[in-house]
Amino acid sequence: MSSFVCESIVQSGRTSERLYYTLEDNSFFYQTAYKILQNQAGDAFIPCYKSAWNGKVRLSYPLSAYHTLYSYKGQLLPEHVIQIITEIYKNVDSFKMNGLIQTETIDLSYDAIFLDDNLGVHMICVPLAISSTPETQMSFELAMKSLICEIIEKAQCQQDEGIISLYQDCREGMNSSDDIFLNLKMKKYSTGVNRGNAQRIRLVGITNGQNLIIDMAECILGKSPEYAHKVIEGSSSVSRKHCRIFWMNGQFYIEDMGSLNHTYVNGSIVKNGEYIPLQAGDVIQIADLQYEVQ
Repeated sequence: MSSFVCESIVQSGRTSERLYYTLEDNSFFYQTAYKILQNQAGDAFIPCYKSAWNGKVRLSYPLSAYHTLYSYKGQLLPEHVIQIITEIYKNVDSFKMNGLIQTETIDLSYDAIFLDDNLGVHMICVPLAISSTPETQMSFELAMKSLICEIIEKAQCQQDEGIISLYQDCREGMNSSDDIFLNLKMKKYSTGVNRGNAQRIRLVGITNGQNLIIDMAECILGKSPEYAHKVIEGSSSVSRKHCRIFWMNGQFYIEDMGSLNHTYVNGSIVKNGEYIPLQAGDVIQIADLQYEVQ
C-alpha cells in the first residue's frame, strides 16, 4: 500500500533493478530539488536520474546497492528496528531543516524504504514542485506513523517492551511525529536487549536531600523534565541533560553528557567519553550537588 502524499501526480513502477516515477504533468518537476538530491547522492536519499518517457518526465532510482525492508521480515532484532526508525526520522528532519524541499515529496511507502549492508536507511524523494498545506502536512504526519507501525508489524518483534511503547505512541493520535522523534533521541523506547537484567541503586542526596532510585538500564539525569528521566533538584548549575547512569555487563556505570559544570566520582572528573563504574559508597557530584551511591 502506498503512503506517498504526492501519488496523485505521479505514476510509480518498479523493476528488480530500479524504482521510477513518471510525472502526470511536467510542470510539477522541480529543478532546484533535483540538483539538491544529486548533490546528496549516496547519502540518506537514493540518487535519482531524470529521463523522458512518452514526452513526460520520468525519475528513476537504481536499487542494486540496496535491500528492501521486506527482505528482512522476521530477522531484525528490536534494537535494529529502533535504529532504522530513528534514521528515518533523522532523514525527514534533515529535510525540514533544509527548507528547500517539501517533506511531502518523500515516499513513505513501506516498499520505498531501503537498507544497505550495514542496515543504514536510504529513502526516496521525488523532486516535485508542490505547495505545502495543513492538509498535506497532516497526510504526511499520518503516513509517517503508519509506516512506523508497518515496520514494527512486519519485523515481528511486538513482544519487546520498548517496541510496544513506540507502536502505541504511533497509533495514538495525540503523539506527533516530533514527540516520537524526541523520545527516540532520548532513548525512551529502550529495547529488551538494552534493558538486560538491570538491578537498582539509590542515590542519596548529601547536599540537597533528594533521593533517587535508578532501576532502569539507562537513566539520564538533568534539570529538564523534557530531556531527563530523573530530574535533579536544588541547583541551577545542573545541565538539562547532565549525565547518564546505565547498566552494562552486570555493572552500573556513569557517563557525563557534555555538561557545562561536569560530573565527578569520588572527586575525580568524569572525562568526555569515559564510563566510570559505580560501587556502593561512591560519591557522585553533579555540578555542585553530591549524592552517595547505596
